Amino acid sequence: MTVATTWTGAGQQSEPVAPTADDRSLFEDASVPVAGGRHSAILAVPGMHCGACVRRIEAALRNERVVLRPSVATRTVELEFDPRRTRLADLAGAMEAAGFPARPVAAPTSGELDRGTYARSVKRVAVAAFLTMQVMMLALPEYLAVGEVEPDVRRLLRLGQWLLATPVVFYSGWAFLAGAWRDIRHASPSMDLPVGLALISAYGFSAWHTLTETGTVYFDSAVMFVLFLSLGRLLEARGRLRAAERVRHVLADQPTVARVLQGEGWIERPVAQIHPGVQVQVRPGETIPVDGTLIENGAHVSQAVLTGEPAPRWFDAGDQVLAGSVLVDEHPVRLTATAVGAETAMAAIGRSMHRVLAERPRAQVLADRIAGVFIVFVLLGAVVAGAAWWSAGPDRALEIVLAVLVASCPCALSLAVPAVLAATIGRLSRLGVLPARAHGLLAAARIDAVVFDKTGTLTEDGLVRQEVHTRDGLDADEALRFAAAVERASTHPIARAFDDIDGPAAAAVRVERGRVSGTVEQKGVELRTADADDLSALGASPRPDLTWVALSVEGRLQAVFGLAAREREDARRTLEDLQSLGCRIHVLSGDTPEAAQRFADGLAVNVVRGGCSPEDKLAYVEGLRRQGRRVAMVGDGINDSPTLAAADVGIALGTGTGLAQSSADAILLDGRLGGVTHLIRAARSVRRRIAQNVTWALAYNAAVYPLAAMGFLPPWGAAIGMATSSAWVVANAIRPDRSLRNESGEPAGVVA
Repeated sequence: MTVATTWTGAGQQSEPVAPTADDRSLFEDASVPVAGGRHSAILAVPGMHCGACVRRIEAALRNERVVLRPSVATRTVELEFDPRRTRLADLAGAMEAAGFPARPVAAPTSGELDRGTYARSVKRVAVAAFLTMQVMMLALPEYLAVGEVEPDVRRLLRLGQWLLATPVVFYSGWAFLAGAWRDIRHASPSMDLPVGLALISAYGFSAWHTLTETGTVYFDSAVMFVLFLSLGRLLEARGRLRAAERVRHVLADQPTVARVLQGEGWIERPVAQIHPGVQVQVRPGETIPVDGTLIENGAHVSQAVLTGEPAPRWFDAGDQVLAGSVLVDEHPVRLTATAVGAETAMAAIGRSMHRVLAERPRAQVLADRIAGVFIVFVLLGAVVAGAAWWSAGPDRALEIVLAVLVASCPCALSLAVPAVLAATIGRLSRLGVLPARAHGLLAAARIDAVVFDKTGTLTEDGLVRQEVHTRDGLDADEALRFAAAVERASTHPIARAFDDIDGPAAAAVRVERGRVSGTVEQKGVELRTADADDLSALGASPRPDLTWVALSVEGRLQAVFGLAAREREDARRTLEDLQSLGCRIHVLSGDTPEAAQRFADGLAVNVVRGGCSPEDKLAYVEGLRRQGRRVAMVGDGINDSPTLAAADVGIALGTGTGLAQSSADAILLDGRLGGVTHLIRAARSVRRRIAQNVTWALAYNAAVYPLAAMGFLPPWGAAIGMATSSAWVVANAIRPDRSLRNESGEPAGVVA
């Protein structure tokens, strides 16, 4: 269940900064309708980096009836609001007034915000690095002087340090100071508060001592704070960017302009202005800008961005193609738009990816609570440590306070869970697996029983011919040609068994339950379900694993065809891999028990049940759970939806019905069953890495706090420790997972 918080209070807030006219146009088509007449939109918020930032955004929107789903990992928020009550641009203005500029993820300015934020961070680190070296050079004589430094020389050295440290503190370190000031104004401490207090204290006392020519200066410590912490935050941002790049790519990397038919020619028009029903042209190598139906000609289309499968697929005229896919043929195609912008399948996938990142598992909730309490503990502890060391002199006490404030800030603890979730979702999406719920991803780690629906899940959608029996004098090829002619008008899975047969099309085709008929070459042709008499008449032996259909020409039985379900290409390997992971395999089918057992023979299956109704499947899964089993259910049909919802983890094929997918905790976008194995392996890796990150973060803070309080850790060393701790957590989250490999056997990285 998505964790969301609703604000309906009537507190005070600052006056929103109204976006400009140009900015407002970005928000007009950035939301999609949801239940109850409300709308939903996802905004990029580059300045949101911790739980305290989220709380400030909550406070900025407290007067609006909105549901906020934030994802610190991708620095995005989903806003669910009533467009009759407020506009999205006004909500964004309120967020900007609170210090958090936001833009729709799909808007070009969203990427500009990210690039601009990252570029400014690089500049600030570069300025800090260059000037810190100069400050250290001026501080070195006082450290190395054997005797007392001449007063005039010391005054000159300190003035030089002050001059050089000022741009480092107030330019390179501005993010920490601004964050600390926001914390104080909103009475909501975040990671920036102890760092900002340490920075301004070191700078302020040093400036005072320089003016009064007394005490010790800490300009070198202040600039090193800024350098190491800024460098750590820059590396952290880069790591998060890598971890979330796939997610943001799905959300935002879409064409903004498309060619549409106007009169007799094609003109370019913004995608936001295109409506369903408009004809769109796509040229070779271009990304398809809208969901649509192909007109006239078929084409080869790569859906790698959606499914992770690099090989192009052939789509016939009349087939649906999705926005984000790439046309790889050498001729342009036309399509009729069926969905655009935020309503496309790709946008829906992006929203699902965002929501799973916005969920806060129990481990993250606990970590955030500990971090929030620990910040207060750090502030109080710094005061106590300073008081305890006051007898050793104000200068020594200030050093201890600075070290405690910086070293003990629990940044790594806040990053421990979201960094791992973002990295894992990126890896899985590259493999064609979309986690739809965070709790499902974590629950998959403990799965010990996997239940498969047979038809459409372990088997391909269509049937294949196994046996052909004809009346004497009728050639088998001729019988197949007649059958294919009438089946061309049917979408039933049986029709797929005749797709490879060429021949004339039937006229006056009628499709009824259990039969299809028409006129072929002036003859009446009918294809229907065969009975025992049909099989006996043509000498066919009944087989329970085959579906039999009978062909009649001019009212006379001419042939019977035995059709079989075709095992999915990767079904056998997937079942074997799951058993190697310690999972028992159960197969449920609506076919007869004999047919189900015959299909499962030779497969790595522990239990097979045939003749199952949807209610039987639901009862079976519930029975396994009552036995203490952790159950994953894999299905694709609408009748699987209750069972998917009842399992510990429901997994739907991306080719299945929308209702089945909405009931699932994960979706196999490319329809490959190997995604089940990927999901379980990734889930086990997630639990390990979260445990490692949380253990590291708690152990680091538990160890460094007493070291800083007892005077064994200098302020500059504290800055290095804090930056290193956060970087370690992010590095552990994004390091390659060798257990996840794509079809070519290469490890799945986090960047698509």
